[in-house]
Amino acid sequence: MKMRGERHDVPVRNKDGDLVLSPIARFSTDDVFEYLGMASAGLYESFSDMREVLRIYAHSGGTSCAVVSHDIAEAAKKKRKQSCTARTGCHLCMRVQDLSLKTLVEYDERYEYARPLTRLGDLFRKTRYDWSRRNWIGRTIRKGYVAVEPDTYSPGFIRDVTRIMLQIDFDEQLRARAAGERPKFELLPLDMKIAVDYLQNLNGIAPPFQLWADLRDIESGRVRYDIPEVPNFEPVAMPEPMFLYVGDEWEGGEGWNYGGFRDAFLEAMTEGSNCSPNLTELPNGNVVWDLQTEKGFSIDPEAACFIACEFQDKILEIHDNWKRHPQNYTAGFLWYTGLGTPTLDHSHQSKYDEVARRTEWKFRNGLLHDYNLDDLKSKCVRYSDLPPEARAAWSHKATTDGAQVDMDELFGVPDDIIAMMAGRIQK
Repeated sequence: MKMRGERHDVPVRNKDGDLVLSPIARFSTDDVFEYLGMASAGLYESFSDMREVLRIYAHSGGTSCAVVSHDIAEAAKKKRKQSCTARTGCHLCMRVQDLSLKTLVEYDERYEYARPLTRLGDLFRKTRYDWSRRNWIGRTIRKGYVAVEPDTYSPGFIRDVTRIMLQIDFDEQLRARAAGERPKFELLPLDMKIAVDYLQNLNGIAPPFQLWADLRDIESGRVRYDIPEVPNFEPVAMPEPMFLYVGDEWEGGEGWNYGGFRDAFLEAMTEGSNCSPNLTELPNGNVVWDLQTEKGFSIDPEAACFIACEFQDKILEIHDNWKRHPQNYTAGFLWYTGLGTPTLDHSHQSKYDEVARRTEWKFRNGLLHDYNLDDLKSKCVRYSDLPPEARAAWSHKATTDGAQVDMDELFGVPDDIIAMMAGRIQK
């Protein structure tokens, strides 16, 4: 509020040009609870009796009194030296473990609907240091090589989590329908479903329209995706990075200009017609579709509803056919783009072209979501086995073990590279 210049006595303009008056700016915590209590007792006229607010405050601390609950949370905050206390909506926060939502679930059965949310957060906390659930193939090419080490979550685990979230949403819809009320939450609303499906296909996490196929399986009752019970993986050191040769670019020097942000079949079928996509050349020389862009990434709500109402059968047919005859892995990404469903940021065209080319390269080389880690490592080299120029480019990844080389190997290596390696090892 200070940063925005808000005041309790004089209205100020916010970023949208609206006049905002903020009386709470001069309230202490005690003032807040006093106001809530007076409003709930009917002594203050307000837009609400505030009883539900007080209930949430109280129950999030496992008590029947909001003030007592607040005092308990403040004491715990000082003891744990954490910045958050009761944050009942932050069920996936990994910075701290907020126990208020768990307390709600255990305190009163009315909050039972939120139990899957707490268990989903626990799944992330327990598996944070499980390297088997990580993607090992790096994205940055330096002197022809990418690093091979635990990075973001693996495509397989991301797909598992997506399915679990779809299942949680579906179960909540069934619960709400039986109770005659609206669902309490929705982890993946329609626009988010499309955004997830779009980006997962682009990044090689899932085949075209995999999310819709998973949703079909869940809604039909043929399969359930429940949160698994997993052990708690304790923090461990990162393994020694290795390095995979991929070439200077993800295309591998193939010179194929119809990869990435293009669809050769669509362009051939629509050539000379008004439906043929316009093309533009990127600064790196790649030719891509020329799309309308804006600041930020968004999903068009009308297009999203149109897809959900009119195209589900079609995209499921495309998915099923692709599973039988896999080709052009990013077909879903291109289909959504051609339909105008996503609007990309100004800088996304070149980035998405690069990512699509990387995904197709991995697909052709068997290094997408189902790759075998041992097979991958067998194709890699250690830091000490990199060419001299690649060692210099990847010196920030050198480790004491990985950088060990025979003295004979050092002859002929420039002094600056040796000094760089030695300094990194010593650090």
